[in-house]
Amino acid sequence: MAKQIGEKRRLALAGMGGVVALSLLVMGGCCSSGQDKPVPGPVATRTATALIDAATLKGWAEAGLVNRKRGEKVVILDITASKDFYDRGHIPGAIYVDPSEIVQTRIEAVAASSTMVADGSKMDALIQRSGIDENTTIVFTASSFDPVYNATRAYATFRYWGFPKDRLKVLDGWDNGWKEVSALTSAAPVIARSKYGVTPSGVNRVQAGLRGSLGEMIAAVGGFDATKHAILDTRSIATAGPYAGTPGATLGVFAPNAGTPPVATDYSVFEGHLKNAKAVPYTSLYDKGNASRFFPKDDGTETSLKSKFAAAGMDETKTAYVYCRTGYIASSEFFVLDGILGWKVVWYDGSWSQWGQMSASAENEGKLPETAAWATDVPGLSELVVYNLGKTVPISGTPTVLTLKHIETLPIDPISASLFTKTTDPRANQIENEDADYRSPAAAGPTGPAGSGGGC
Repeated sequence: MAKQIGEKRRLALAGMGGVVALSLLVMGGCCSSGQDKPVPGPVATRTATALIDAATLKGWAEAGLVNRKRGEKVVILDITASKDFYDRGHIPGAIYVDPSEIVQTRIEAVAASSTMVADGSKMDALIQRSGIDENTTIVFTASSFDPVYNATRAYATFRYWGFPKDRLKVLDGWDNGWKEVSALTSAAPVIARSKYGVTPSGVNRVQAGLRGSLGEMIAAVGGFDATKHAILDTRSIATAGPYAGTPGATLGVFAPNAGTPPVATDYSVFEGHLKNAKAVPYTSLYDKGNASRFFPKDDGTETSLKSKFAAAGMDETKTAYVYCRTGYIASSEFFVLDGILGWKVVWYDGSWSQWGQMSASAENEGKLPETAAWATDVPGLSELVVYNLGKTVPISGTPTVLTLKHIETLPIDPISASLFTKTTDPRANQIENEDADYRSPAAAGPTGPAGSGGGC
């Protein structure tokens, strides 16, 4: 007990010292002219990785960085599925973000796909209402009631839009972690809008290499090289669930039938997994018994993040391709690989809700033409393929034979389908092409948020 008390005292003193140091940095960062001046990179918020603990965030708050009006500051985005959860209690100063603000339905290849990365105008709206500018470090969190992947989905989205890692942080343990060091509040902050955007001074910073389009994923799977690549299925264990091709494992994503059982009544055309994919369930990367904190980066044990990926054949020399059902779950592994381990990773946000619909098997409700190059239910691209039509699955607790009404219809775009007959056609990468062409109408700031060498 004495040892524990001594340790707490040491941490408290260290924290006080940190707050003093941060306060001096904050004071030094104030502009006497009253104008914001972009800093070359974060100083007060520099950390070893993009994962931070609650004590670190508390130190930044006590130093006056949260929602600071000028100079280097911190903005906390609380990506929570229900506004009610946010209203019940959130980190002081945190801004509520509905998950729908960072996703949208967009056409890619020959059809529309749900929950794709948000476009530039949607990102600008979020950035500006949150008061984010060129000097902002963004911290992502979620309510105590939310899954681990809401915050990481935001991280992946901001990374794709060119925000450097040293300006993006994910709070370990989300609001659960914060409650161990301080109290939550029900008061919502009043935020002054910014004029910033994803293309400051007209400079587009989209990091297309961090995201996999359908065409790029078909190429990656078809050209798989185990010495250079790892394809990671983040949904389930290898012996059950979506990875194993369990019928009815993948729910539809388009209204009116999309949702969570028993609401959902439609499913993807087929189940299975990308060829050569290894199952690394996202739930294996964090400790539910420890406020859902991520396991250590590399402590030499089997539970370390490095060990979990090594078991799937992934290491720092390879590029990982991560996917799930809608891009949410996969974002948690994208974050671990990109933000904590610093390894090369590509995030497939279309995931199985897109891949599992690309079928030319008319007898199984596939909607692609028989000669379609975009079909993914072929031996060279998918394994353990199981078509849902005619299979028996439990719906509202009742065993139900899936008929045509239970299979989600692929929303093919006729114009795209007529134009893009090859998966290698660069025009079929509409999302990344549109995003690369985007310029914010009212972008502010010269180049920021600027990154810096070393640390995050």
